[in-house]
Amino acid sequence: MRPKIWHGIILIFAANTYAADMNPPVWRGQPRSTFQTWDFHYEENSRIDLPSTDCLRPNYIETAKGNPAIPTIVENPYIQSTGICVEFRSLWFMNDSLDWLPLYFGREGVWQLLNNRSLENFLNFIVPNANTFGDLSTIVRVQIEYHSVGYAPIVNVKYPTDVDVSENDLEPVSVSSATTLPLGWKHSAMSFKLQGCPRYASIFMYPPERADIYINSVAIDTICTNDPDSALEE
Repeated sequence: MRPKIWHGIILIFAANTYAADMNPPVWRGQPRSTFQTWDFHYEENSRIDLPSTDCLRPNYIETAKGNPAIPTIVENPYIQSTGICVEFRSLWFMNDSLDWLPLYFGREGVWQLLNNRSLENFLNFIVPNANTFGDLSTIVRVQIEYHSVGYAPIVNVKYPTDVDVSENDLEPVSVSSATTLPLGWKHSAMSFKLQGCPRYASIFMYPPERADIYINSVAIDTICTNDPDSALEE
């Protein structure tokens, strides 16, 4: 069975396989920070009824494998108010361009995003934030372990839909060089800066125009801070 629009499942993961978390920020664990990872491991027959607050969508309790994926690790004190998940979306119901693979190049649990210009395939991670007022900024640190031929996934961050900002499709303000891993896998890290501390950050990952992307694991840190420049230091 292939993932359809807005379906959900529980995630079962292998312990100690947090492959994306190779370059954590120095501010992890500080006040108003969050940390979460997704390894995309689960058993095919596992099912769970999700609370209606998951994914910020009311009355959302439908379950199916793969989507939304419950994080492998969550250190997020703001989860109670909004829920936390990752959504996998394709604009067509019958679509082979977005699929979960049980095994790919030595990695278990991999999301395939094929480059197909007639479809918009992406992963959407919704991460609850401090939602604090004042002269503050939010730094979002994203780490990805992925497989592709010569290209990295496209990543951007959006504010909540009710936040009035002039630019709501943020590109990274810093990107680390990709680290090459065995069997053609790569690791990349990037940081984004949001004005203020919105109640959640929405992180999107797309395949690049000229390549297919296979994503094995993701780690996302956020911090609401009055010193964003220091938080952006590698």
